[in-house]
Amino acid sequence: MSHPSHVKIAESMVHAYSEKNWNELYSLVDPRIVYDETATSRKTYGVRNFITILREWGMAFPDSKITIKSTKSYGKTVAFDLQWTGTHEGIIETPGGEILPTGKKIDLHASMVVEIGEREVGLSVSGEREFVESEVGPPVVESVIHYFDMAAMEKQLELTAKEKVA
Repeated sequence: MSHPSHVKIAESMVHAYSEKNWNELYSLVDPRIVYDETATSRKTYGVRNFITILREWGMAFPDSKITIKSTKSYGKTVAFDLQWTGTHEGIIETPGGEILPTGKKIDLHASMVVEIGEREVGLSVSGEREFVESEVGPPVVESVIHYFDMAAMEKQLELTAKEKVA
């Protein structure tokens, strides 16, 4: 069974993106977070890289919102069925290059699997020898696998064959 706070943390992360509240996102994720964006083949490690990708999406779709349609959880895993909407008003960075703004709206089904863990807090202890103890802190997001259909996005944005990523 999943702990209710695990679902709440995962939901808070999704809501923080919709509000473009980057500080809230920082507070909800482990500094060593692993993010896998399957649609673009981008996989990153670390909170700064994770936030950078989310900010890029936020700049490409400034009015973007993610709506949680359903939630399933077990243990430390929370899975979401999502609806992602927005207007393409900024550059989309992809491994294949940039996609320039189209002004078109998207309305995409997406899914996300979030793993919750416990933040480790390092404490320096000095004495005869210096060493570091670690203590467990509050639960945080450890990893995110995010899937959306890039081909469907390209179709909604009416990209030309040359502009397409998929």
